[in-house]
Amino acid sequence: MNDQVFDIAEGSVVRVATNSDRNLKCTSDEPLVYICIQAKEGSLGGYTMTDAEITERENLL
Repeated sequence: MNDQVFDIAEGSVVRVATNSDRNLKCTSDEPLVYICIQAKEGSLGGYTMTDAEITERENLL
């Protein structure tokens, strides 16, 4: 993120602020699976986890 590089592992949670540069690279033999939740900053005050829609896409890599 921005100019920082750090390792993540199973169960990691990363919050990325708006206007941040980010990139992902899987260096494991296991596939990387992640969930990206995007919302306008400060816009989720009245929402809960039951408001989510869960979708899956085929890995094309």
